[in-house]
Parts: sequence; C-alpha cells; structure tokens
Amino acid sequence: MASQADLAILSRRKGALIQTIRSRRAECADQLEQTLQPVLWAERLYAQWKAISPLVKIAAVPAGILLKKKLFPNAGGVVGGIFRWAPLAMNLFRSVR
Repeated sequence: MASQADLAILSRRKGALIQTIRSRRAECADQLEQTLQPVLWAERLYAQWKAISPLVKIAAVPAGILLKKKLFPNAGGVVGGIFRWAPLAMNLFRSVR
C-alpha cells in the first residue's frame, strides 16, 4: 500500500494536471470560436437569404443586372466575376451544409 506522503504528491500532481487540462480546453474553445467566425457569418447570411420570399429573390435577379449596368457600365472584372460565380458558391455552400 502507498504511503500517505506518496498519495499527497499524486494528489497535487493530479490537481495540477486538471488545471492544465482546464486552461488548454479554454484556449482551444477560444481558438475554435475565432476560427469559426467566417462560418457563423456565412450561416447568418444564408439564414437571412432563406427568410426572403422566393418572389423577391426572382425579382432581385433582373434588378441586380440593371443595377450592375447602371453602376458599372464597363465592368467585366471583379463585379462580373461575382455575378458569374455567386450561384456556384451558393450551391457549393448548400451541398457542404
């Protein structure tokens, strides 16, 4: 049987180990929260998009095209790329989710 002194040492080591585990868990939780910020933002954006009526979404397409032509008459670069790749990105997001 172990002596009382050995048991006390083991108890102190166990307490220190538990504190280390708690602090590392808190650090991991903080890092995970920071890492998931873009995902949470995308989820909120997607939830807001789903809350919009389908008729408004259908009407938004021509309105977006007209707005693009008015605001960016010679745009083919960035804005054109956004309009071109946005549907693919949304479908990819839906399939991952």
